[in-house]
Amino acid sequence: IPVLFSFVDVLLLFSSFLLAKYLVFQGEIPDVLFYNSLVIGWSVLWVAICLKFDLYEIPRILFTYKILGKNVYAIFTFIFLSAGFIFFVTDYKFSRLFFAYSILFFSLFLLSWRLISATLVKSFRKKGHNTSTILLVGMNKNILTLLDQIYLKPKFGFKIAGLYTDAEVSAEIKNYYKGKLSEISTFLEANSV
Repeated sequence: IPVLFSFVDVLLLFSSFLLAKYLVFQGEIPDVLFYNSLVIGWSVLWVAICLKFDLYEIPRILFTYKILGKNVYAIFTFIFLSAGFIFFVTDYKFSRLFFAYSILFFSLFLLSWRLISATLVKSFRKKGHNTSTILLVGMNKNILTLLDQIYLKPKFGFKIAGLYTDAEVSAEIKNYYKGKLSEISTFLEANSV
């Protein structure tokens, strides 16, 4: 997934670059070498920022507002780093309108892509794909809360291999019960979890 995300991000960056080029310069860039090397530098900078902020890691429990928050923070970092580098190195001979359009389009495309990809991952997990197998050991209030709010909901992509506890097990989770705590080692020797 990180390779796919970085590839799509670079495509969105190139698309933003081309769209801004068309709107600002009517398709004709004044300094071809400079502007084309800029988009390559932008791509490297963006992928480095994404790796630094772990934007390509997809957590098991997805919160859309957290994903958007991390991406907005990364976009602001990208804007400040690239603007500082471009405008101080080129002595302000760079088109500010082109820069603004490129960043605006890239931000909109990227945030839309992140929302779409989070929705796709959730629906993919809901269908039973990309699951994470877990083994529950012990029974207390916290385990029951996790079962109720996370582990038994398909959108989070968890598959329960078993439950080992010495406590009484309710009827709703009886299907997951595999035995007493003393029997865990036998299960782990026979299965990989």
